[in-house]
Amino acid sequence: MARKRLAEWGHRLITSPWSRVVLLWATFVLLPDLYVRGRRVGPSYPLAALGSLVMWALAIAVVARVRSRGRVLLFAIAVPFAAISTFAVGGAIGYHAFFKKDVLSLEWQYALENPRYAWVLATESMTPVDRIAFLLAPVVLSALLIRVASASPALRRDAIRLHPAVFPSGITACATAMLFCRTPSADLVGLRAVVLGTYKYVVRGGCPRTLPPPRRVRVAAAPPRIQPDVLLIINESVRADALSSEQAPETWAFLQAHADRAVRFPHASSAATYTCVSVPTILTGLGPGAPRDDFATAPLIWQVARARGYKTALFSAQEYSIDFFSQYFLEADAPDVARTAPDYTKPIARVNEMGVDDALAVDAAIRFIDSLPAEQHFFMVLQFNSTHWPCWAPGLGVGAWRDGGSFRGLDPARCAAATRYVDEQASRLLAALQLAARLDEALVIATSDHGEVFRRDRPPRRSSFYDDVLAVPFWIHLPRALLDRASVVRENAEARVSNLDIYPTLLDVWGNWPQTHSPKLAGESLLRAIPEGRVLVSASDSTIGEETPGFAVFHGRWKWVVAEQLGAQLFDLHADPGEEHDLAAYAPPEELRVLRGELVRRPELLRMLTELAPGFTAHTFPDLAAPAASKRWRLW
Repeated sequence: MARKRLAEWGHRLITSPWSRVVLLWATFVLLPDLYVRGRRVGPSYPLAALGSLVMWALAIAVVARVRSRGRVLLFAIAVPFAAISTFAVGGAIGYHAFFKKDVLSLEWQYALENPRYAWVLATESMTPVDRIAFLLAPVVLSALLIRVASASPALRRDAIRLHPAVFPSGITACATAMLFCRTPSADLVGLRAVVLGTYKYVVRGGCPRTLPPPRRVRVAAAPPRIQPDVLLIINESVRADALSSEQAPETWAFLQAHADRAVRFPHASSAATYTCVSVPTILTGLGPGAPRDDFATAPLIWQVARARGYKTALFSAQEYSIDFFSQYFLEADAPDVARTAPDYTKPIARVNEMGVDDALAVDAAIRFIDSLPAEQHFFMVLQFNSTHWPCWAPGLGVGAWRDGGSFRGLDPARCAAATRYVDEQASRLLAALQLAARLDEALVIATSDHGEVFRRDRPPRRSSFYDDVLAVPFWIHLPRALLDRASVVRENAEARVSNLDIYPTLLDVWGNWPQTHSPKLAGESLLRAIPEGRVLVSASDSTIGEETPGFAVFHGRWKWVVAEQLGAQLFDLHADPGEEHDLAAYAPPEELRVLRGELVRRPELLRMLTELAPGFTAHTFPDLAAPAASKRWRLW
């Protein structure tokens, strides 16, 4: 009898529409999500999963209700829901698999604003199997939805058809969760990103604006103290250890040949972990935490150069429609000559991350130099692209992001080849300066916007605050007129410096440092002694870009790292340059005072520390209360 009852109960469970709903939900949402998240599932996940299941039950109930009004209406509801659900769930799971975090509405809004770039990212990161599954999933899901909704009238009446009062309350609850809760459930996160991202794209003019519309302060014309030619080279995603005789032999040889005036800074760091923040900080001199209005009004460095009598130019191999760089850098107060990826040859061969061959940018820069009369000084920014992920060089072909169907990340060999190619192109430009008899009187500064991650056991680049991302190559070639300051620059070579120091150094060259305009800059001039005990902060969750929260605080040999899933860590960079041994539990009192001072001075750091390392914060700084609201949890 018991066996018979058990069989009857099992049969009812299998044939129950609720069982079908659970099966449908588990197959398309729960199991793939758990597979990707693995051990990262937190205690809030069961509650989020329950809310997710309720949302699916309500959605299927809606599909069942329209069944009585005709098969056409049934398909009109079921098929779009299946397609959108597949897109949202698949996108959210894929995003989490790659970036190790949940997708924000900003990403979908960004994809709508830059569809070509989003398409390249999606297609290059998907294998043929992924594409087939993504195309077939809505079909299968639609069939299951319609099968559940088309069951017998009795079945629909008894199980699927819910009381009318459930719909408004249930939908309201799900909408609230989607809008305000960043739950760990893939479908809630994905639908939230699609709904909010589309809403903001349509209602707010289709512009997520990670960068503010510029209202630049005009720079008054003034004669400079000295006026050397200035070349600023910004590499893309190049680590500090790439500046070596193996990966950058041409640059290494150049530095050795000009040792009397060329200085390398081995302890340089970037202000941020991604381009959308790091390049604006380099070209404005502002730190990532500067007020958003400051980024809108601060003059760009080429504005200051033009006011000092320079002919200004920007040659970039990158696509400036990404991250609204075109509007931010080129819409108002652009350089006299500006070339980005779309402005070179037509038709344009896009070779890496929507960029073009770096040789095109170097060719344009050489033509620009050759076109100038000898008495006309120039200020030039040259921005490379080949070393951006997934890295490119002639003969390598377009880089794939996957290998054998499983995510591999960056290929160090590809990136090393790309670094050597960029090194060759930079050397061509330096040789052109020499040929034009301008090199001896030129100030050349070279750095990178950030580094890159090659280790599987480290967070992805945008989420990493280790030195493989924050440590960047940085060197300077002094003109003849500044050789009297060479000894000071060499003394600074062992100091902790930043690419934020480029802007103040140029102002000092022109006789305008300390600065004569606002807002206040974040760096120091490399032509003057770097203050002993200098503290530097790197952060990417900025007023001009919402990224993974976290930050790093540099103080001499010590470095604090605060990041998701890692909490608060302290490293001794002299004894442990690989940042393998966390010393936060044994932090020297002086380093705790340094961290405390930055938390008091910058409330956004205290918010992030409290969110990412609550136990450490409560134990170490019990008297510090984090601000009530975190920028990261705001609706917009």
